[in-house]
Amino acid sequence: MSDKEALKSYPAGHHESVLRSHLSRTAQNSAQHLLPYLKTGMKILDIGCGPGTITSSLGVLVGPSGSVIGLDPSDDVVAQASESNQEHSNVFFEVGDATNLRFEDSSFDVVHAHQVLQHVSDPVAILREMRRVVKKSGGIVSLREGDVTGSTLSPDPDGKYARFIDVYTRTASATGADPRTAQKLHVCLRKAGFNKEEVDIKAAALMYGANKPEEAQWWGDSWADRCLKSGFYESATAGGHASEADMQELAEMWKAWGKSEDAWWAMLQTEVICTVQA
Repeated sequence: MSDKEALKSYPAGHHESVLRSHLSRTAQNSAQHLLPYLKTGMKILDIGCGPGTITSSLGVLVGPSGSVIGLDPSDDVVAQASESNQEHSNVFFEVGDATNLRFEDSSFDVVHAHQVLQHVSDPVAILREMRRVVKKSGGIVSLREGDVTGSTLSPDPDGKYARFIDVYTRTASATGADPRTAQKLHVCLRKAGFNKEEVDIKAAALMYGANKPEEAQWWGDSWADRCLKSGFYESATAGGHASEADMQELAEMWKAWGKSEDAWWAMLQTEVICTVQA
């Protein structure tokens, strides 16, 4: 399976329950590590842009003298992004394959990818292309990847969260993707031609719930829907990684967690800024 095909059919799919969380993303809440490097007038490529909310917020930050192109392999998602972000005249969306970008060398000031590389079979190929199309001597490659295997959920009285991690990991791995890519970004970057002097890599964490009951219920309902209605359900059951009854139990776990006043969920993130030197 090519990476373009893999991204079109990644385990979560593009069901409403998935896009619901994607639509909540902005540069401010999902690319904080990149913000200090942004300047008006910059030209940015946003790889794996999804519905385009991060893309459009980047467009605001670089101003009308700058521009942002959002790239995604899904025709439907690109059409949705184009329709939803028409008010941003400096933001454009197109269908494309990140392993074979149409752009010339040194075309962009910043090339950005958020939660993309964990869903492909060859992240190194994408990173090589990101390095090729970013400007030399100061161009920025920005990455953020979460690691579901480096996450924890509380309360989990029946211990079902470990089952969820197992099902999700095996389902994703069956597509050729690697849910643990966040742990290996430094290795992937080295293989893609980045040297260690160019790479600033940090660990961070996202946390949900913790005295925010509306947030916990929102995420609990979202993941319950993914377990029963999205591409995750279809891939898990069709691939033999879980039964329908298993997925129902996991959905009930998420629902119960979201209703708990003690709800807390945290996930490890790897954040990278590569400043290309030559």
